[in-house]
Amino acid sequence: MRIIFSRKGFDSGSGGVPSPIIDGCPVSLPIPKTPQEPFRYTDIQHPRAGNLGDIVSDLTKERFTGASHAHYDPQLPWDTGVASLGQDGAAQSHLVNQGVSSGDLIVFFGLFKDYDAPKHNANSRPHHRIFGYLEIDRMEVIGPKGATTRWRQMGLPRAHPTPSVATCTPDLDRNQHSMR
Repeated sequence: MRIIFSRKGFDSGSGGVPSPIIDGCPVSLPIPKTPQEPFRYTDIQHPRAGNLGDIVSDLTKERFTGASHAHYDPQLPWDTGVASLGQDGAAQSHLVNQGVSSGDLIVFFGLFKDYDAPKHNANSRPHHRIFGYLEIDRMEVIGPKGATTRWRQMGLPRAHPTPSVATCTPDLDRNQHSMR
């Protein structure tokens, strides 16, 4: 088994601010992207934080809003469903060249800050933290033509705009987790 660390979410370069910690739960905000992305922040619901549209608007002082497009990846369902991580280009080539495959673990981390914590609290400063993981069940290379149909056949909750994906089965106790 390989363990792969993958940095995701808002930071000083993408989004301009750390992702929030809400009621002790790290809420990774997907990075902003171009209109070619199929998701907007208002499309994404978090079980504790609710709709990400309002959170993004508040934290970025409306540089990004609920209507802004988001790169929703990884997709870690918090209750049921298939988790997925889409990759392309150099990132996908690196995974292939390293032999990443079924049974390997991808650990997701990002930059977080508890905006409501007292100043003396360590969580009030930006820091890196793990927010979820995915044990790979299968990896598939999917070309851009017919990709949406293939995503649906795989049982993914939404299509990825990328040509390759790592997924795991909906066994929440074993394969996929979002840190709560």
